[in-house]
Amino acid sequence: MSKFLALRYNRPLASVAVTLHHSACMLFQNSVEPAYVLTVVAIPPLIQPTMNRRTTILAQQLMESVLGVPGSRGLVRFVAAAEDAYGIAGNTYAGKVDELLDEVSQLRETQMTKKVSIYRHLKDF
Repeated sequence: MSKFLALRYNRPLASVAVTLHHSACMLFQNSVEPAYVLTVVAIPPLIQPTMNRRTTILAQQLMESVLGVPGSRGLVRFVAAAEDAYGIAGNTYAGKVDELLDEVSQLRETQMTKKVSIYRHLKDF
């Protein structure tokens, strides 16, 4: 499931977490036959109706082939979480985006300084 979700959402495998509660007692559709609830939590731009429909089909096919539990016995939930609502390695997703934007800004400033320096050097010739 981790690999499937990483590929589906075009994210590194390290950014995907999967929890399995094996042998949990679950009453689903008035039956205790094997069933599952799959919750996909992602930033809002990734939780879109068309993407959700296709992901549901593919995830339920995977669950049936791996666990033998048909899609009719599974519930797939999609939860949009704000960028500042979860984090890893001491930073939220929003914080990491801010850091990357700062790095890009600093890189651009460095490139501009180099261009001005080269222009001044060429001007002296």
